[in-house]
Amino acid sequence: MNDQLDVMKEVANISTGYAATALSNFLACGVSMKVPQASYFQLEDLPRLAKAQHQKWQRFMHLLTAK
Repeated sequence: MNDQLDVMKEVANISTGYAATALSNFLACGVSMKVPQASYFQLEDLPRLAKAQHQKWQRFMHLLTAK
C-alpha cells in the first residue's frame, strides 16, 4: 500500500507543478504552491471528510467576498 500511496503523491506533485506553471503563465507572475498531501481513509469516512472540506471552502469564499 505504501508504494501505491507514493505513486499517488508523485502524480499529485507533478500535476500541481503543471498547474502552478499554467497559473503563473496566465497571471504573468510567480506562483508558489505547497506539495500536495495524500492519505488513505475508509470509504465510510467520505461523507464526513467531504462535509469538513466543503465547510473550509465556504469559510474561504466568505473571506474573499466579505466587504
